[in-house]
Amino acid sequence: VPGCFNIGHAENPGAAFSMLADAPGWLRVTVLIGLASLVVVGIVLALLGRFGLADTRLAKLAFALILGGAVGNLFDRIFIGTVTDFLEFYWGRYYWPAFNVADMAISIGASLLILDMMRNRKAPPDVS
Repeated sequence: VPGCFNIGHAENPGAAFSMLADAPGWLRVTVLIGLASLVVVGIVLALLGRFGLADTRLAKLAFALILGGAVGNLFDRIFIGTVTDFLEFYWGRYYWPAFNVADMAISIGASLLILDMMRNRKAPPDVS
């Protein structure tokens, strides 16, 4: 779509917005794969009922979206070495960095999780 959207191809060796892209390979791989693996394990545990975080349908959906996106990006990082980003949005000379469907799932899941937390927060106890 001229003027606002393009399907391109970008190999991102770093994290979101190419953070750590210029870090030494061993450090980048260790940190990104290690961190993503810990996130995947934590989300699986949350979905299995640990931590009491996924106790609503919305929270379960949010964690499932985050898990799917994290696993997708982790798979690419382990087997390809980079994450392929291909969706590009821009307006004139202003643009949003390229991203992929896994990134969208993570962002939507995180937004739903925040929404769930806001909807289900409890009032602080009355101290008087």
